[in-house]
Amino acid sequence: HLSIRRQRQMCIETVLELTVGKLIAHAKALGVPLFIGEWGNLENVDQMYLKDPLPAARLFRDIMEAHRFNAAYWSYQKDLDRRPSFAGIIARPYPQRIAGKLLDYTYHPDDGVFICHWQPEPVANADSIFFIPDICYPCGMQVILEPKIPYQLQTIVSDKPNKQLIITTSQTTNEIKLIIRPEPKPLSSSVVSQP
Repeated sequence: HLSIRRQRQMCIETVLELTVGKLIAHAKALGVPLFIGEWGNLENVDQMYLKDPLPAARLFRDIMEAHRFNAAYWSYQKDLDRRPSFAGIIARPYPQRIAGKLLDYTYHPDDGVFICHWQPEPVANADSIFFIPDICYPCGMQVILEPKIPYQLQTIVSDKPNKQLIITTSQTTNEIKLIIRPEPKPLSSSVVSQP
């Protein structure tokens, strides 16, 4: 016997999957990338999820990333960047531009790990660029590239303190793996070690 919460969740999952499936098919038929112009209003979804909007936000984020499309999120509420649904669900690292073929990417908000694989195109002579929101890495981040290739981390002037990770791949034709991990949180100064 399923709980009322799970029944409601399954209903929303089914509607989202069917709706997005139709949009993906339409975009493919037109030969264009899919971009959802507006989603949000998680406050109304609260009632469906018994006052917990995070499952709906996670579900939509997972669908977007599984099918590699993006969307604009709209909210009429102040302080969106301080809401739990924002960090890791709406604000998350993602590839803005790939110089080659994107193979896959994932972001795990629970541990802050972002992983991306792509196959560079040697004739592209362009950079791969990733959006890195500061809210996901408040203590900094570790950038790991396989193979080891140079990169730049730049603050986005119009969107401080968010950053762009810029990777030049013109020297390699090998598949590239990018891993971004949060730096460990510093120990509190009130912690005293025992002898």
